Amino acid sequence: MITIIERMQESITRIRTPKEIRVGTAIAETIGLSAIFTVEEVREAVALANGKPKNDGWIYQVLDSMELKGLIEADIDTVPVEYTATPALGQLLEAHQTE
Repeated sequence: MITIIERMQESITRIRTPKEIRVGTAIAETIGLSAIFTVEEVREAVALANGKPKNDGWIYQVLDSMELKGLIEADIDTVPVEYTATPALGQLLEAHQTE
């Protein structure tokens, strides 16, 4: 079975939009991985690792436990820096919002 980490690491080779890269990098930093991935890939990875079908409600519960639900559901430009789960994520959002 493919692990979540393996699935996320595979996604590094795929081309991403700037927003997907920013969001993916923020998530990766928050959970301590140096990978770039999208919300859809998180859903796929969790579904693969747990043998469950993709389910938005379920994956948002997982992401919410990582204090990222606000980042995922909102536009990255509108996420308050104070909402972030780690200093690295706060710095990433702060840098983006000042660009």
